[in-house]
Amino acid sequence: MNTQAVEWFQGPENERLATEVYRALVEHSWQGWIILQDGRIIFANAATAEMSGYSVEELLALSPAQVEAMVHPQDQEQVWGAVTKRLAGEPAVDRREFRLQCKDGRVRWVQAMGRIMDYQGRPALQVALMDITEQKQAGEEIERRTRDLAALNAVAAAVSRSLDLEGVLAAALDAALQAIGFEAGGITLWKEQEQRLERVVTRGVDPRVGEAFLGRVRAGGNRERLLLHGEPIFHEDTSNDPGVNPAIKPVGFTLSAMVPLLHAGKVLGILAVATRARRSWSEEDKALLIAVGQQIGIAVANAHLYEETRQSEQRYRDLLNATTDLVFTIDREGNVLFANPSIKAFIGYEPEEVVGHHLSEYVHEEDLPFLLPRVQSTLNGEPVDTVRGIRPAIEFRLTRRDGGTIWVQTKAWLLRDAEGRIAGFGGIARDITERKRAEEERQVMLEILQGVATATDLQEFFPLIHRLIGRVIDAENFFVVLYNKRTGLFEEVFTVDQYDEPMPPSRLEKSLASYVYRTGQTVLVNQTQFDELLARGEVELVGANSASWLGTPLKTPDGILGVMAVQNYEDPNRYSERDKEFFASVASQVALAIERRWAEEERDRLREQFYQAQKMEAVGRLAGGVAHDFNNLLTIIQLSTRLMGQQLHPADPLHLQLQRIDEARQRAAELSRQLLTLSRHMPIQIQQMNLNEGIREMSRMLPRLLGEDIELVLSLSEDLWPVEINPTQFDQVLLNLAINARDAMPQGGRLRIETSNVLLNRSYTNQYFGLEPGDYVLLSVSDTGVGMSEEVKARIFEPFFTTKGPGQGSGLGLSTVYGIVRQWQGHISVESEVGQGTTFKLYLPRAAASIGSLPAGPAEATMTAVQGTETVLVVEDEVLVRQMVRDILTTHGYLVLTAQDGVEALQVAAEHEGPIHLLLTDVVMPRLGGRALAERLHLSRPETRLLYMSGYTGRSIAHHGVLEDSAHFLSKPFDVEELLQRVRDILDGRV
Repeated sequence: MNTQAVEWFQGPENERLATEVYRALVEHSWQGWIILQDGRIIFANAATAEMSGYSVEELLALSPAQVEAMVHPQDQEQVWGAVTKRLAGEPAVDRREFRLQCKDGRVRWVQAMGRIMDYQGRPALQVALMDITEQKQAGEEIERRTRDLAALNAVAAAVSRSLDLEGVLAAALDAALQAIGFEAGGITLWKEQEQRLERVVTRGVDPRVGEAFLGRVRAGGNRERLLLHGEPIFHEDTSNDPGVNPAIKPVGFTLSAMVPLLHAGKVLGILAVATRARRSWSEEDKALLIAVGQQIGIAVANAHLYEETRQSEQRYRDLLNATTDLVFTIDREGNVLFANPSIKAFIGYEPEEVVGHHLSEYVHEEDLPFLLPRVQSTLNGEPVDTVRGIRPAIEFRLTRRDGGTIWVQTKAWLLRDAEGRIAGFGGIARDITERKRAEEERQVMLEILQGVATATDLQEFFPLIHRLIGRVIDAENFFVVLYNKRTGLFEEVFTVDQYDEPMPPSRLEKSLASYVYRTGQTVLVNQTQFDELLARGEVELVGANSASWLGTPLKTPDGILGVMAVQNYEDPNRYSERDKEFFASVASQVALAIERRWAEEERDRLREQFYQAQKMEAVGRLAGGVAHDFNNLLTIIQLSTRLMGQQLHPADPLHLQLQRIDEARQRAAELSRQLLTLSRHMPIQIQQMNLNEGIREMSRMLPRLLGEDIELVLSLSEDLWPVEINPTQFDQVLLNLAINARDAMPQGGRLRIETSNVLLNRSYTNQYFGLEPGDYVLLSVSDTGVGMSEEVKARIFEPFFTTKGPGQGSGLGLSTVYGIVRQWQGHISVESEVGQGTTFKLYLPRAAASIGSLPAGPAEATMTAVQGTETVLVVEDEVLVRQMVRDILTTHGYLVLTAQDGVEALQVAAEHEGPIHLLLTDVVMPRLGGRALAERLHLSRPETRLLYMSGYTGRSIAHHGVLEDSAHFLSKPFDVEELLQRVRDILDGRV
């Protein structure tokens, strides 16, 4: 006791008060107090009696042998050995933990601390006892729950890594067996509609053993009870248990179980496990296995959705740390009168440094408004516990000498002077900082798990994590960097810092963040440790120098996604090992959230690409159908104008009008060709080509197209692979892209055209629907123009979509480019930001070998039409086209038979007695198409020659089987000369 306090207690008026203080300290202490002398208990307080179950009188009456027996047999040697040494003057450990045998047979854990004292002239041992049974039990329970949670987390992590049912089951079974320490097991799925079990996966047994569980379930058996009622089955002795399937008894398992795979109250299957180890089922093991079965059930129900919607099990560890109590007294004014030596462990001050100072100097400023009124009410004599004179325990914070904070729980009692007036109060406080911290960590982890489930995107999630972490550790300076495997760069996705600005994507080759990423370890670094890493060449200084830095990898079972870090620029000891452990736990949850969000974004992106591909395919089919009908109409227009032109004198005023009609027809035919290109139905002449040659050829005319204020830059790879394309279409593609680039740079700029060879791997092609891995030639066309918004980019390849004003564009340019590239089995993508220019990237497959070309319509006829006398059967479902062709052929000497489809054509042919020299038929018709008609007619009239015509061309007609080498084809629209010349050539055998 310090000098000032001793003098205060020794004053004549305070002698009675001092006695009262000591009496109250012993009476109301949480600790038990005993004095041992000659093997007997010569003093014990009420707390000791309550702890042991004996009354104080019974404790004082115990014999030495009975006193010795109060210590658990396994602890007697170390306890009484230490007592003997202390009484003999030998050094021994001051503090020990042992088990106390209570009067009623219970065993309680206690912590004892003793010192030698003089009692009535002879040595005695004074011992302070503290009951730590609940702390011990809590620690064991926490350890068990931590193991169970880790096991469940392992199962959850395992099943979340796979997309397909087989992968989920295999991963789940492996994780389940590892979690419970069994070597064999299997998962069987229940087919409820078929009332049978289907084995999917086994481990540790011959697959034939698992087959014994397949098929229909026997009525009244264990499996029926499990499947119908969800009851788990546990076997203690597998070899002798009659309820065990006979197929596994010869295998030699001693312990086995079957638990249901449950989801939403429904049994989805069975998880069976077995072991040869000699052990018994504990309730904890059963509960864990049942929980594993439930978790696997959830995974099975969601296997095809790949949604990580299950909330991860909460990770926490509640640290309890029993310390000696802080004993103090306060006068009426709130000044400290006395403090025992434990105060230094609490707040870092010696007792004599606090005596005479006001209580408020050591209470945290945020707790003063709460605590000071409570102190005043105590001093004013407001009601307390009438039996013991104690106010209920309260909790508040104390500020340490080093600026830190601790939480304490305090009980207080009144002190009175000789006249019974309140002179102050005394108190006993215990340190509950660890408990408060654990509660805060647990709450923070719970809120993080909730944030993982509710955050809509990462930009919303990271500020939440920053705020929650700051409730436990110093996070004033906080950042998250993620590693982009595609670019090989670290990207700082979230930063809050006093000095440093967010860095652009970079390699960070020698930063502390990259060091954490490389090692995969959580790192706590102060200036000394940083200097050591710097000297070894492991790191370099990046950004402002920090006094204390804590970083942890964002690690998932599949790898490391990036690094999360906090730093302090002033205090080298700001972070502790406890902070390090907490920070790593948070990082594991953050990493799982990031991985899940990436997976969801990837799924949404692929779904959108799939929808876009479907939409373009539907538009293409529509465009092909429109072009087919359009070509029929153009055929009528073309044939009509040609026939009218032949009947008019060139000087006739109507001749000029017919020319204008024909010019409009030609423009319409061009539009039809664009629609067919969009639908990939245009005939194409495929050949191998080096893109560089086509680009160099086009570069001669592009400057005149672009204008003087646009610079054309070529960057062409010299070893470029050949590709299989149509040269004319390539010119069209390049021209369309150049025109779009020119229109995007009204004030001038730069157009860059690049080529290179690229190898696209599966990780890249998976990002784009319909793109396969392999060798590609990349054509990149970039401009420095106005760029595009996300909304425009999403629709850029849609037909008839344009950002230009009315009359300035048809909206078919880029959709035509898209159709041509897809026709070449290639892929086109666009990268653009508003104000940052645009880049189109075309990936064309590398040519494998020389190829031929699909047949197409012949070049426009230039020969003069010739007469004929043969019989021609014309089959066409479009009435006007059929009539026009009939009239043209008839006026040129042919005998013409007509039919509107294949069925009618067969009837006409059967009724015609003479020969039919030529079948001129449309390809796509109702009821019976051109190919089927030709085959049937050939059976009865093998001498009849064949000529197909259609508004469809190219690959669409190939699907109808008419583009074999021997087929002749006339593409709509066609003119009179072309029709007559093709008919004459076929009849004369010239083709």
